[in-house]
Amino acid sequence: MKPVKIITDSAVDLPIDLQDKYDISILPMHLLWEGKEYLDRIEIQPTECYQRIVDGAPLPKTSQVSVSQFVELVRPFLEEGRQVFYTGLSSGVSSTFDSAQMAKQELGNSDAFQIVDSKTSSLAVCFKLLEAAKVAAEGGDAMACAKAVEEAHNRVGTFFTVASLEYLHRGGRINTAKRIFGSALQIKPIMWMNKEDGKIDLLESVVSRKKAINRMVELMVREAAGRKVLAIGVEHALAFEEAAEMEAKAIEAVNPVNIIRAELSPIIGAHVGPGTLNLAFICE
Repeated sequence: MKPVKIITDSAVDLPIDLQDKYDISILPMHLLWEGKEYLDRIEIQPTECYQRIVDGAPLPKTSQVSVSQFVELVRPFLEEGRQVFYTGLSSGVSSTFDSAQMAKQELGNSDAFQIVDSKTSSLAVCFKLLEAAKVAAEGGDAMACAKAVEEAHNRVGTFFTVASLEYLHRGGRINTAKRIFGSALQIKPIMWMNKEDGKIDLLESVVSRKKAINRMVELMVREAAGRKVLAIGVEHALAFEEAAEMEAKAIEAVNPVNIIRAELSPIIGAHVGPGTLNLAFICE
């Protein structure tokens, strides 16, 4: 019997070596920009996207994975008797999970196709996804993959900081009062994916980027609460040097077993803007 087929979306930022190791298929999201449509990480790459924004291009619009994309990918696996598991970008910030639910119904609502709302984003989803991939590699079924992701929920966290709240405000992902407060005081916000609803929440603010990096590491240590940090995820949007600084501080603080590095997907970056730093982690 073939192992469960693991699928996800491009906003997870899963490195290619891990895609290959676990035979994970990626459904690209869509970037709509200046009259053209781009498939995320296929027809446009992160650095190109952020450089265009820095150079003054208008912000792109983003679109979720469609129902038809899910159906076209999943149906052949189900028809050959193979089970499929999906988790991806939180339903709190994307309609892609809604597309997955509709695709599941269109495909007969079979138990062979299991989906879980990650309630998180980017490399934090990656860590949950890899828990499912390990279960599949060991012969577990799709329901076991779903259970592994759900059980990992309180072991995974993510914190991020943006260079400016303006991008989040334009996309309606943070309220105006908080944007004005941040702009007036030139503070650097620290945000997280709320584990209850999978939406972006402003956690606290500090007065410099360096303090934001230090505080994100402190928050990771606090959330780990003495548990071993198995892996950290370090990603950025056109902030290579600061990402390296954050990685060094995180390694010094928790000495993780593994490190995953990535550039933030343009699908996320279009809403948070260039200069964003994200620190994700998974504990024992």
